[in-house]
Amino acid sequence: MIQKQVSSPTTIPPEILQMAKEAQLGEPHKVYNSSNKSSIIGGVVIIAMGTLFLSGSLLLFFTNRSDISSLIAVFPLLIFGVLFSLLGAFTIYQGFLYRHVYLWQNGFIYEKGKAHQVFRWDQIDSIKGIVKEVEYRSQKPGLAEKQIIYNYKVRHQNGDEIELSNVFPEIDELVSVLLEESVRQLAPQTVNMIDPEKVVVFTDFTLDRQGISKTEKQTSKQKETDNEREKVAWEEIWEVAIKAGMPIVRKAETEHIDE
Repeated sequence: MIQKQVSSPTTIPPEILQMAKEAQLGEPHKVYNSSNKSSIIGGVVIIAMGTLFLSGSLLLFFTNRSDISSLIAVFPLLIFGVLFSLLGAFTIYQGFLYRHVYLWQNGFIYEKGKAHQVFRWDQIDSIKGIVKEVEYRSQKPGLAEKQIIYNYKVRHQNGDEIELSNVFPEIDELVSVLLEESVRQLAPQTVNMIDPEKVVVFTDFTLDRQGISKTEKQTSKQKETDNEREKVAWEEIWEVAIKAGMPIVRKAETEHIDE
């Protein structure tokens, strides 16, 4: 169940409170705020790369104006410089578009800039999630640090879709609540909640009204698609747990679902 953590509704903007009232979301529970630090830093790095390309093109132009072959090489550098600069500016702009998830008793409201989307728990059509553990070098010599990368796509019954990722510092808690409440709504029967330590988790999955399926990505020259590797219908599931934003299931007639 969701634990109520919002100290006062006065911390929530009036327009959000009105949306929640119209959608009958019940009592407010918590507000999840995004962090724009990584987006802004990434945008600055991309712009710096674009500046290098532009500087290189100008240097090549003024030092080799009489050499036609050198002048031809100016255009790719110029194009890359402009593209990288535009991409960096767009990334910084996205970073300043603060995202919020307002969690309520019966659903949540997703806010990105001035755009808002209301999701009641009983209006969620499907959830696709990818959870990966990434290892990177630590500032301390000889040590490596690990980080869990979350990427979730939540689809509304009306076709709207939002993405939830590590831009939210509390993403593991947020998606755990989201999955737990969605399982209660999507499963036609009562599903027990189990001890997460006893079974194996889904790290790449789709959760919808048919059940839970593992997915794998296949890349072709035309497009990248998600293919289901194993589908477990709700009727086959005896117990479900959510651990660190990942669903864990136990089938009714077998010990557990292996990776």
